[in-house]
Amino acid sequence: MAHQQLVKAIYDKNEAAALELVDAVVAAGDLEKLSDPPEGRTPLEEAALFNMRQLCEKLLEKGAVCIKEGGDPKALFCAVEAGAPDTVEVLVGPSAAALGWKFRGIYTALATAMELDEEREEQKAAFERIVACLKAAGAPM
Repeated sequence: MAHQQLVKAIYDKNEAAALELVDAVVAAGDLEKLSDPPEGRTPLEEAALFNMRQLCEKLLEKGAVCIKEGGDPKALFCAVEAGAPDTVEVLVGPSAAALGWKFRGIYTALATAMELDEEREEQKAAFERIVACLKAAGAPM
């Protein structure tokens, strides 16, 4: 129940309510539970997609995993896709071991950010920050 409430708070863009639900989600053992299909994301991935930096920080403090089995740093990719530089900054350290992982075997997080930087002119400043952050962390193309 707490997991569903947390996901709803994230979708409602209510970070304050989501923060209050984290302990209940942890107590229920649902920190890595996936949201309902088709999304199928963990709370950390959902928070990253909605650019909720504080929620990502709290979930990480509580033990949320940045790198999925197989090396996929999905939360980091969610933050990159969202054009969320503040959240990328939170996730890049815990995702460091997987910065070379390639989505669909083609795109690293850095390559994705650089491509989106070219595509989304209205978010150019955000993507420039993301690219700089990933490069500073040593992310490969």
